[in-house]
Parts: sequence; structure tokens; C-alpha cells
Amino acid sequence: MKLNITSKLLSLFAVAALTFTACGDKDDDAQPNANLTPCKITAVSDDEGSSTAFSYNTAGYITSITQVEIDGEEEYEYTTNYTYDSSNKLVKEEFTENGEVYGYITYEYSNGMVSKSKEYYDGELSYTATFTYDGSKRLSKITEVTSDEEEYSMTFAYNSAGNVTQTEVKYMGQVFMRTKYENYDSKLTPYAAAKGPLNLYEGTGNNNPGKVTTTYLWGEEPEVYTSTYTYVYSDKNLPTKITETDDDGTQYITNFTYQCN
Repeated sequence: MKLNITSKLLSLFAVAALTFTACGDKDDDAQPNANLTPCKITAVSDDEGSSTAFSYNTAGYITSITQVEIDGEEEYEYTTNYTYDSSNKLVKEEFTENGEVYGYITYEYSNGMVSKSKEYYDGELSYTATFTYDGSKRLSKITEVTSDEEEYSMTFAYNSAGNVTQTEVKYMGQVFMRTKYENYDSKLTPYAAAKGPLNLYEGTGNNNPGKVTTTYLWGEEPEVYTSTYTYVYSDKNLPTKITETDDDGTQYITNFTYQCN
């Protein structure tokens, strides 16, 4: 069950894992909330039996995230541990499966923003990623080069609210996945209540999408998949329940728990 994919962008293609924090829509969409949340996320669970728990240090930064997944009669526990420097910048993520370390990511910074990361699996460099930003300090492009010298890239388009409207993933210069985000709300995403970990591959965004359309362009004909999202919110305007409905009408439910001051 251990994840060992040479490119994070390739893994995104494999699982279409761009959801909650990358969102966007029309010019007249609602603006994001102005105030930071006084809450921190403590747990996530879904209707398939998987659960995630968050641990924090005294400064309020996440030190570890532990996910338990159920696969038939098998149970797998994955933990990511986070290391920060003296100015609370994330410098390392370490991955374990059932207590065994199998990989890690290191981060480098320029002008206070992540400029490069390197991911290692089983002690060997898997890929190096570089991060490019626009004039508003929003992430505009990620470029990955694997240890086999294969290149993947991901670009981000934003609306005036600062939410992602579209992402595009390329392999060796050829587009193979495009994702469009629409109909977002004015509430904060669940991960606005998480301080420390980086969700760079989901771009910059504060709100929750109502519709996500992903088009796969590898093959003779494009394949298009659409999911819609509905939300239940707490009195702090954070989602406590997200229901995703796919093209076939199948629903997937994710629940969120917070600790609020």
C-alpha cells in the first residue's frame, strides 16, 4: 500500500486529487472571508471508514497528521511528521507507514516563499520541484523533474477573489489533465484551520468549490468527469460536512472536526 510515485503531479493524475482548497468561478463570485479563523482542524473522517487526526505544538503549528485507511480486512496507518525552522517555516515532511519511515520532502525558501522542494523515497531522490509565483504572490506554476529526467508541470489560473479557476498538468510539454473549479462559496476551506503544512499542489484559495470538472487528455478521446459539492457549516463558517456527488450519482461524505478558541 506504500505510495511510491516518482512525480507528485503524476499521482494527481492517477487519483484526481485536487479538491477542497483549489476553487474558483465567475467574476461575480463572493469574496473570501476577511478574518482568520480562531479554530484549528483536529480530525477528518469519511463514509468509507478512513480517519485522519492532527497534532499541534504549543505555537499552534501542526506537528503530525495520522491517517488510518481501511482496505477490506486490512488497516493501514500513515503518518506525516512536520519539522519547522526557528521562524516557523516548514522545512521537512517525513512519511511513515505503520511506523516505518519510507520517504520525506525538504523545502527551500526565497523571499519568504517556497522556491524548491526535493522528495526522497527509500533514501533516493525521486524528483525536484520548483515553484513560480505571480505579481500577487500567488502560485502560478510548479515544475517537477524526476530522477529519470522526466518533466511534469502544473499551471494555475485565478479569479479576482484569489481562488483557482483552472489547473493544467503537462508531461514533457503535453497537456494530459485540465481541471476547472466553479461555483464556490464565501466560507473558508477546512484547511484554513490548519497552520504549517503546505498544500502547494492545490494552489491558492480560501473558499469551497461547488463544481469540479476534470478532463483527461491522454488517449484517443478526452474523458470528462464532473463532481458537485454541498456543504454543512459550523457557526464559525467552516465546513463540518462535505458531500461529493460524481457523474454516476454516487455520493462521498467527509466530516471535519475543529477545536475553536
